[in-house]
Amino acid sequence: STVASNPRSDLLAALNVHARALLALLCRTLSTSTAPPWMHALALEALWALVNGSDQKLRSCDVAMLLSSVGALLGHFQDPSFTLSDADAHNGGAVVRSCMLLSLLLKKQSHFVCEQAPMLIRCARCVLCLVLASDNDAGRCGCARSTARLFEQFATHKAKLKKHLFALLLDYIRGVADFALPQQVTRALRPGVFALLDACGASQSPSFEMVHVHSLLDSRCQAHLKAVLDQFQSEHK
Repeated sequence: STVASNPRSDLLAALNVHARALLALLCRTLSTSTAPPWMHALALEALWALVNGSDQKLRSCDVAMLLSSVGALLGHFQDPSFTLSDADAHNGGAVVRSCMLLSLLLKKQSHFVCEQAPMLIRCARCVLCLVLASDNDAGRCGCARSTARLFEQFATHKAKLKKHLFALLLDYIRGVADFALPQQVTRALRPGVFALLDACGASQSPSFEMVHVHSLLDSRCQAHLKAVLDQFQSEHK
C-alpha cells in the first residue's frame, strides 16, 4: 500500500532542496522597484516561511542578502508619493510584513544579523520614517506597533547593537519635532522608544550614547527629548 503524501511536508522538503536558489529569487524580487505590490507581498510571505520553516542553515552572506533586499524595498517606500496602506493597520501590508521578517531573522539568526547591524538599523530607520511622515493614521498605528516590537527586540541585543541604536532615537526625536503625531501613534511607539532609551543608558548616569544624542540635537529638538526623558523616568520604572 502507498503512504498518502502530506502536502505541507512535501512543500517543506522542496523548499529545503531549493532553498538557496529560491532565497536569491525572492530577494531579487524585493529589490525590484517596478515589481507590483502583490509580488512584493508574496515575496515577503515566502521569505518568512523560508526562514521559519526551512532546515537549511542560513549563511552570513544569505542574511546580508536578505537585509539588503528588505532595505531596498523599504527604501523604495521613501518616495514622497508612497503612503502606508490600510493593510498596514494589521499584518497585511508590506511594511508590517517587513518588520515581521526582520524580527524573525533577529530571533533565528541573531549572530549573523548583529554582524550586519548597519543594514538592520537602516531598515528600521526606513520603517520609523514611514510611521512619522505618513498621512494614513490607521496604517501608521499598525506600523508603529510593529516598529515598537522590533525596537524592544533590538534592546535585548544591546550588547551588540547599542552603538547603533542612538540613530533611531535621533530619528524619533527629530520626527516628533517635525511632524504632528496622533496620540494613538505616539502611544503605540512608546514601548519601543522606552526600550531604546533603556538600552542606551538613559536611566543611568549620562552614557556615551545619550551624551551623543544630546550633542546632535538643536534646541527645538532638545525640548522634545527632555519631554520624552521625563515621561520615561516617570512611567518606565
